[in-house]
Amino acid sequence: MTFLSRLEKHFGRFAIPGLIRYVAVLNALSVILIALNPGYEEVLKLNPAAVYAGQWWRVLSFIFVPESATPLFAFFQILLMWFLGDGLERVWGTFRLNIFYFSGAVAVTIAALFFGSEGANFFLNTSLFFAFATLFPEVRILVLFVIPMKMKWVAWIIFGMLLLGLLASPLSAWIAAAVSLSNYLLFFGPSFLRGQVHASQVLMRRQKFERTSKPDDDFLYKCTVCGRTDKDHPELEFRVGSDGRDYCKEHRTTGKSDSSTQEG
Repeated sequence: MTFLSRLEKHFGRFAIPGLIRYVAVLNALSVILIALNPGYEEVLKLNPAAVYAGQWWRVLSFIFVPESATPLFAFFQILLMWFLGDGLERVWGTFRLNIFYFSGAVAVTIAALFFGSEGANFFLNTSLFFAFATLFPEVRILVLFVIPMKMKWVAWIIFGMLLLGLLASPLSAWIAAAVSLSNYLLFFGPSFLRGQVHASQVLMRRQKFERTSKPDDDFLYKCTVCGRTDKDHPELEFRVGSDGRDYCKEHRTTGKSDSSTQEG
């Protein structure tokens, strides 16, 4: 029984069914509140200075702030979040999805408090996207409602953009990104490493088999009596005896009959 299985056995009853749906609905509510009260998102964002000043609700409320304040893009993100959450919950179950999401929220909060809050929502939502793309790489989505693309390619594009953004960044930004995505690394890192080890072992076994099964000499005929081959002695004439073995010209009578012949 795995560690997560043991946790689920004892604490599974506390998991929240449809967790990501609730998060998506609260994101939609935030979009409405921000539209009615511009600047309201500043009260909800994960601001380390404000948290240190006593505004502790921010360590939770930032989850409900959409990445984009533009209604159309926010609507797309909310629908995508709903879709991702449903898919992951079907595969993992309620408890594991809860663990994944809440551990991601904790990781993002820690990274923000120590290294700055830039991109907190992005990293949390991206961990969901990466998880779904890992489990369902061939599923297609309509990017911007127009472009059909497989999840695995969208994930690679996002990953590439993330790396490009980090290239000119200090070490603290790299650490913050790694910490923020630690929930994904914890869930998928061990299986990835096991897969790499297995692939390496398979490759080593294949190479060993090829080395042991590959003939030492590249020849067509080898005399059963003297061991000379057409490769080492191309001037020799070789025949196949009635016993089915190869014989050079000097020993062809040893093969009982030389009615069936091959010339080297």
